Amino acid sequence: MKPSRRCLPVALVMMMLSTSLVGCSGLSSTTPNARVSADLQEINAGETVNFDARESSSPDPTYIDEFRWEFGDGESRTTKQGIVSHTFNSAGNYEVEVTVVNDNGEVDRSSVSIFVNSPPTIELEMPTFVRAGEPARLDASSSSDPEGATVEFMWDFDHGVDSDGDGDKTNDAESSSSYVDLVYEASGNRTGSVSVIDDKGAMSTQTWSLMVISRTFMVVWEEQHLELEWSGYLEQGQSYELSHEPGRGHGLFRSMQP
Repeated sequence: MKPSRRCLPVALVMMMLSTSLVGCSGLSSTTPNARVSADLQEINAGETVNFDARESSSPDPTYIDEFRWEFGDGESRTTKQGIVSHTFNSAGNYEVEVTVVNDNGEVDRSSVSIFVNSPPTIELEMPTFVRAGEPARLDASSSSDPEGATVEFMWDFDHGVDSDGDGDKTNDAESSSSYVDLVYEASGNRTGSVSVIDDKGAMSTQTWSLMVISRTFMVVWEEQHLELEWSGYLEQGQSYELSHEPGRGHGLFRSMQP
C-alpha cells in the first residue's frame, strides 16, 4: 500500500517545527538576579542602617540600570548605585526590599528584615518641693522596657555640678538605684535627670526639677517672773549683778564686781 500524499505535507511541517524549536532552545534568560544585605539587622530607634545590593547581577549583554528601595516605613528611594542608608525613627519590624531593574526593563527583587528596638518608658514619682535638710524620694522603679527586658538606671542629682569632670554637667552617674533619697541643705531650685537603659543599650532620659525651700521654725517667748531674796552687804564701790539666760530654766548667774 502506497503512503497517502496528504500525509507528506503534514510530516514536512512537523519536521520544520521541530527544527525551529531546537534552534530556540539555546536562548538564555536576561532576567537580573537581586541580592541585598544590611550592616545591622537589630538597631535602636533613631539609628541608621547601610544597605548593599552591589552583589546583584544581570546577564550579558544587559546591565543593571537602577535600584528601587522600599524601607517598609513608608519611605522609598531610587538609586543608580547599589548602596543606600536609611534611618529608622520608630520601633518595629521592617522588611526592606530592593527591586533591581536592568536596561531591558526586567526586574528581580530581594529583601532583608530589620528589627528596631523600643527605648524604655520612664515612670518617675517625686514631690514638687522639699524643705532644706529633709529627704526627698525620687522613685523610677515603675519604669519598664516595651520588649520586657531588664532595665538599668543612672541618676544625675544636679545639672549645676559636673561631678565627673568631663565638661558635661548633665551626664554624671551618681547612682544606679531604681530610687534615690536626696537631701539638700540650701534652698533653691535643683535640676537633675534620670536615665533608663535596656539590654540593647536603648536609653530614655527624663529631666526633673525640685524646689528646695527654707526650713521655718516657730519661736514662742514666754514671760516669767523670778523672785530672788538676797541678803548681804556691799562695800562701797562694789556692785552685784544677776543674769538669766532664756532656755536654761530658772538658773541664775551671780557675779560680784569690785
